Amino acid sequence: MPNQTIQIAEVFKPIFLSDTKDFILISGRNGGKSKTAYILSGLQAAQCPNEDIVIARASYGSISDSSYNEVSEVIDDIDAFKDKFIKKKSPLRIVRK
Repeated sequence: MPNQTIQIAEVFKPIFLSDTKDFILISGRNGGKSKTAYILSGLQAAQCPNEDIVIARASYGSISDSSYNEVSEVIDDIDAFKDKFIKKKSPLRIVRK
């Protein structure tokens, strides 16, 4: 499989080198917070299939209209995640195979 470049906002790159499991991302609107969190959670889930990952987000819409769909898009867009996850709608979850 060829290497794929994943673009992360410069301010969030140190998080990928950290051992910290809990973090809060702060930036302006459309600053890359959500996408960075979803990429981090996908990488963590791919490396540690027996861990549960919870994503909490303040949103005016439903979780299925915001975080779930965005996480699903990140999984679909990153080649390394292909065929590693099962998406379920009831209950709403994304599970590592």
